[in-house]
Amino acid sequence: MQILDMQIIISTRYYRGGRRAFYLFGFLGWRSFDIYLRQGPARQLRLQGGRIRKIATGRRDAYRMSVCDEYHSHSSPPMKPARILSIQSHVVHGYVGNKSAVFPLQVLGLDVDPINSVQFSNHTGYDVCKGDVLEGVELLRLVEGLEANGLLSGYTHLLTGYIGSPSFLHAVVQVATKLKALNPGLQYVCDPVLGDEGKLYVAEALVETYKTQVLPLADVLTPNQFEAEILTGIKIQSESDAQRACLLLHAHGPRTVVVTSAAFRGGEGCLHVLGSQRHGTSWRAPDMCRLVVPRIAGAYTGTGDLTAALLLAWLYRDPPRGLPEVLEKAIATVQAILKRTYEEGGGSAELRLVQSKQDIERPRVQVTAERLRQPTDIKGVIFDMDGTLTKPGQIDFGRIRSRLNIPENVDILTYIGQMSSEGDRVAALAVVEEEELRGFMDVQLQEKAEEVVAWLRGERGMQVALATRNNPKCVDVLVDRCAFRLPCHVEASSVETPPKASFHPVLTRAWKSEVDVDKLLDVCEQWGLPPESVLVVGDSLGTLMTERKAT
Repeated sequence: MQILDMQIIISTRYYRGGRRAFYLFGFLGWRSFDIYLRQGPARQLRLQGGRIRKIATGRRDAYRMSVCDEYHSHSSPPMKPARILSIQSHVVHGYVGNKSAVFPLQVLGLDVDPINSVQFSNHTGYDVCKGDVLEGVELLRLVEGLEANGLLSGYTHLLTGYIGSPSFLHAVVQVATKLKALNPGLQYVCDPVLGDEGKLYVAEALVETYKTQVLPLADVLTPNQFEAEILTGIKIQSESDAQRACLLLHAHGPRTVVVTSAAFRGGEGCLHVLGSQRHGTSWRAPDMCRLVVPRIAGAYTGTGDLTAALLLAWLYRDPPRGLPEVLEKAIATVQAILKRTYEEGGGSAELRLVQSKQDIERPRVQVTAERLRQPTDIKGVIFDMDGTLTKPGQIDFGRIRSRLNIPENVDILTYIGQMSSEGDRVAALAVVEEEELRGFMDVQLQEKAEEVVAWLRGERGMQVALATRNNPKCVDVLVDRCAFRLPCHVEASSVETPPKASFHPVLTRAWKSEVDVDKLLDVCEQWGLPPESVLVVGDSLGTLMTERKAT
């Protein structure tokens, strides 16, 4: 989304429905927008889709405005009323899951339709807990009823929290996919309730499903420190660790990540909240901010559910300062509720939600969010080839496995590398090469692949390399049949860049089982770039894990 500055003239003669109706004149002609006068030190005018600041006064006030280009061609459309499908746990007594999320959302003016993933008498911290865990088929039955009545198309948000069974989580994936297909603008806010303080609450099987199926669908992710560690494999002991975890989570899909509570070494007595927001398809590093609040004594349940709901509400309201202000308002409410809960009931009482209605409606911000120095911008990209630059499915791996009797769940090259006989390894690799070349005889590039590489090299001035587990002959075929200009196969130690080459260097399998971490680090060293400024683009978990080890 491009941001343009334009000077405008505002006439304030018209009023509609209690809101001041302004007519704006700029270089694109007259446009009508509904905006709000925001009282306060800045006295900003708030525009849906942009920001305005006053630069002159007179009979007609002149303002400077930054306007998103998607609003240029027509009047700013009214914000669609929010309706949230909230899929979380439910307790008869207390405030966790939907009981913790629905009330604050409704107080802030958002409609909520709750579906309960479990129905318990109380949360599991009590001596006795009775109830049922719902299965996926029960969720799908409820959603079928909504769909049959034409109700699914009305949702603007999906909010998910605690999920009690693997089948239910798989059903959530189906529901999220369906809702996004029906409502392209739908925002999926995922609170990945997995555990806390080093302990899992759920079965291990759910963790992998979150990594591979849920994260790619989520727009907003709100893990606590332990959950961020589980999802990324990064031990978070410092703010820089949390930043790295956010970057890795962004790579899985979510545009906004908020680590809702983290305790760092040397920071006793306080909790850190870290927010990170990615800018669409931009290569620019995400905007990051932090909020540090005092830890309130006690052990409370439902705070993560409450925080996720408040973040959803304030992200929807889209305050002028963006994510930092969202964090300030959401966390101010959480802190006020925890303080009241502690004062009225001690450190283990149920949250005093109803008693805190005013704190939800009008949070009193006492701690401001600080913007963090952005991580190094991306300056180099290392591409995988098969399934990344080229369309997937061209190599028949099933045929390779069949010819070599390799089990389905075993990596082909790793299996060959573990063969005891040198002759067997050479013969097996010959079969692999034959099948690779067969697949590449009709090689097809991903749409816009050539344009993307040319854009990176040309307009962005980035270094671009190729690192593939395929053999060098496949690269030769790619060169012969496509418009890429590739150099000869150069080792990462080479210092000369062939003229007009799309990729430099090119790393291939070269009879090894994989492109290893050292090779990627060699490329970074050759380019003179730190590993954190180099992006690795691949289509397999192995490629991404190799990249993570390198950084």
